Amino acid sequence: MIRKAIFDLDADKKVKENFMFTNNNLVVTNVDIQRVEPVDSSTKESLQKSVTLAIETTTQMQESAAKKEANQKEQEAKGSL
Repeated sequence: MIRKAIFDLDADKKVKENFMFTNNNLVVTNVDIQRVEPVDSSTKESLQKSVTLAIETTTQMQESAAKKEANQKEQEAKGSL
């Protein structure tokens, strides 16, 4: 998406390989995207909340699975006594 915005599309709707500034013939052939952040602060906050919620949900699922497995092993151990 970022390469598309920088290099534009050719006639076949594919991202061009480079971008040339015609006033000084500077050719840009690649971009190194190190970080992408939303400009709007409310969007940034919403994304952060979504990521936090996803991490919390994953953690809760893992804890639940571990408790279930521990309970199952405990019940099996009691049954073999």
